[in-house]
Amino acid sequence: MRMVDIIIKKRDKKELTKDEIDFIIKGYTDDLIPDYQVSAFLMASYLNGLNFKECANLTNAMRFSGIIPDFGNLFTVDKHSTGGVGDKLSFIMAPIFAAAGGYTPMTSGRGLGHTGGTLDKLESIPGMNVNLKLNEAIKLLQEYGLFFIGQTEDLAPADKKIYALRDVTGTVESKELITASILSKKYANAIVFDIKCGNGAFMKTTAEARTLAHNLCNVAKYIPMKAKALITNMNQPLGFFVGNALEIHESVQVLKGKNIADLVELSLSISAHMLVLSNICKTFNEAYDKSKTVLEKGEAYNTFLKVIHAQGGDIRYLENSEKLFEKAKTIELKSSRQGYINHINTLNVGNALICLGGGRNVKTDIIDHSVGFEFYKKLGDYVQKDEVILKIYHNDKNLEETINLLKENIHINDEKLTSEPLIYEVYN
Repeated sequence: MRMVDIIIKKRDKKELTKDEIDFIIKGYTDDLIPDYQVSAFLMASYLNGLNFKECANLTNAMRFSGIIPDFGNLFTVDKHSTGGVGDKLSFIMAPIFAAAGGYTPMTSGRGLGHTGGTLDKLESIPGMNVNLKLNEAIKLLQEYGLFFIGQTEDLAPADKKIYALRDVTGTVESKELITASILSKKYANAIVFDIKCGNGAFMKTTAEARTLAHNLCNVAKYIPMKAKALITNMNQPLGFFVGNALEIHESVQVLKGKNIADLVELSLSISAHMLVLSNICKTFNEAYDKSKTVLEKGEAYNTFLKVIHAQGGDIRYLENSEKLFEKAKTIELKSSRQGYINHINTLNVGNALICLGGGRNVKTDIIDHSVGFEFYKKLGDYVQKDEVILKIYHNDKNLEETINLLKENIHINDEKLTSEPLIYEVYN
């Protein structure tokens, strides 16, 4: 079997067999197939698609490229977001779910394209170790109901390599590659997908998001694991902060009791669905109320502190979270006219963060955790001329380019937008 023949076969829109897919994944994992040939396979798959059988086989090949964790008798539920801007939900809903009695093994990734990475954000906390050995992580799961780790040499090593390659080959948006990447590193008994939809998401329309929800839920059930998907709004950043350390800061504020409407509502909703899948609660309403209670009582915040401390993080930076970005300089972006904010090109907000150094253009880029944006205004808000729209936290890198990019992609109009739902639909 030759890699070039498999590339040609997929280029010509023919179905790949399980053996051919296994050959690609094993060869790439063992460094027998070079990046450039796997890049060609990824592009052919992006352009021509993968059918359900190919997608399921790719998922399992990547999944079994490493070991499968054994969580014993714990019924575990995972959550995965398809990626957005300002998406910090994992740091809020996972501690809520764990504090409510659930177990969630959070195996996450780094920044991909214009979206931020869970691991990059966590590493803005001094001392934080997301590279625990699996047995260490499982001990945390047993004790606190939660851990945060990345793909290791043992867990889905094929996905770790392919994930980074997709970021720099223009193949991030493939629904089938997204499906395989997500599910190859998910080892729970059940999962809730947060599928972002809108101008800041990989899925621009609800129809596209629904197709991805269908793929994810069906492949999950094939594995098998119980699955549910929420299709959620990504036509503006979530919350008010964008950037690695800034998003940890905002998450801590919510866990301490600050009511940031979109973050609280999505976190409680996702946690509630997870509690129902776990059979901890019988109904969504019961589960939502339970989630709200542990958040309001500070139990979720305490769980987050314990897990971060157990993973080496210096929790003094959570107790006083402004310290995470105190060395960054700031500059304000003001409105050029009065009116309503009626459009935010959220994708380009993510690209502006990359400009500042808060994301990656290539997989070897070093991230500046302290840079980002603090929004004072969001969609539908009225602004006066010269009123501050947002604050930029920077360290002088590409500042003028970043300012121009933001100015071009935040639009102000005389007419106020009709508000959109935060959760478009729930897909079973």
